[in-house]
Amino acid sequence: MNTINNQPENNPIIIPDINPEKEKPHTDDRVVYCDHCGMPKNKWIPRGPVLGSGRYVTIPCKCDLERMKKITDERVFREHEDKKQRLYHQASFPAALKKETFENAEDYQPQAMDYAKEYAENLVKDPTFSNGLCLHGPCGTGKTYIAACIGNYLIDHLKPVYFNSIGQLLTQFSGSHFQSENNISPTVFLNNFLDYRLVILDDLGAEYANNYNMSLLFQIINFLDINKIPMIITTNLSSQEIQTPKDPQAKRIYDRIIGRCTLFKVEGDDIRVKKAKERIRKEREKALVLAEKRSEEGSL
Repeated sequence: MNTINNQPENNPIIIPDINPEKEKPHTDDRVVYCDHCGMPKNKWIPRGPVLGSGRYVTIPCKCDLERMKKITDERVFREHEDKKQRLYHQASFPAALKKETFENAEDYQPQAMDYAKEYAENLVKDPTFSNGLCLHGPCGTGKTYIAACIGNYLIDHLKPVYFNSIGQLLTQFSGSHFQSENNISPTVFLNNFLDYRLVILDDLGAEYANNYNMSLLFQIINFLDINKIPMIITTNLSSQEIQTPKDPQAKRIYDRIIGRCTLFKVEGDDIRVKKAKERIRKEREKALVLAEKRSEEGSL
């Protein structure tokens, strides 16, 4: 701490040192100036009903303000990331899909990605927006990838999301009827969906379609529908199979989905095959580089 000299003994002026090794206060005019930015670090508050005879008070200079802003920004960032991690844990979000975002989508499925981005923005901006989305099309065209981009966008904006395959979801819901593992009743299980801004159900049609499972799936879809909870369904089924199913139980389910969700066909090359070819190409290039390097070393 620095004390300005030649002041009344009963009212000394105390100036805190932010960095004693670098700060060199100038006190000719009784004001301390920062050697870095040149801004004052204290000011005189005149006599008043509260302060009595008046006194000098410490004020932040430009350097102090920048340091405080940096600390605040870092704290806000850490709090934001902590909340995101809690939401990811709550969502049971697949680890492999956490990095799939609209920003790193490159040129893949531009029309579908533009539509998905607009849909995600509506979910974030408008709390009353409750439309669903059914992404259908051939296997491997990136339906789950697009759904993950939407889910990640919402979580980045701190909106709770639920993500699960329909097969796994039915297993968990079935368990709730017997109150086996977590002693959760079917009603409590369904009511948990009320906490989410978006429910993503992956791979419709891949579940084991017996009467019991179809009854469970109807309960879930119907609950999401009547409570206007936005849902994204991904499926390899065609639009015709969704709109005119032969099974009457499937028709009850698909009618709820059609009533709540926009059908959007995702077309294109199989993204898994495309990634596999790219991986093979890179491995071959790497092998060629290593072979050339060994050849050069052998000729020396």
